[in-house]
Amino acid sequence: MSIDKKVILDLLEAIGGDGHTLWKADAGFFKDMPKDFMESVTQVHKSDGTAKGSIWGNEGMVPEMHAVYGLDLLWKLAKEVGANLDRPHGLMGRGFQARALTEAIREKLGEKA
Repeated sequence: MSIDKKVILDLLEAIGGDGHTLWKADAGFFKDMPKDFMESVTQVHKSDGTAKGSIWGNEGMVPEMHAVYGLDLLWKLAKEVGANLDRPHGLMGRGFQARALTEAIREKLGEKA
């Protein structure tokens, strides 16, 4: 594994099992993550105009955001550490997947939640 265990655990704590949020790419809790890893999970996300498919900020709906989707980050981290991905693949909701991925990553790192 090329990412320090403590950095991953701190990141999991900051995300808190959230499978819905788009995090700004420059969020402080990403500061110790390798740049190439973060670039691989950062992209431009666009609003689609619907309540559920749009990005909302303090100023209301925003057309797009250069951001990290929490669930994408968790899937990539789980693969990076070699976590067991059987359970998260069988879950439907984003929150359920995020919590299962967080648990699988912690288990792989020897840190039960």
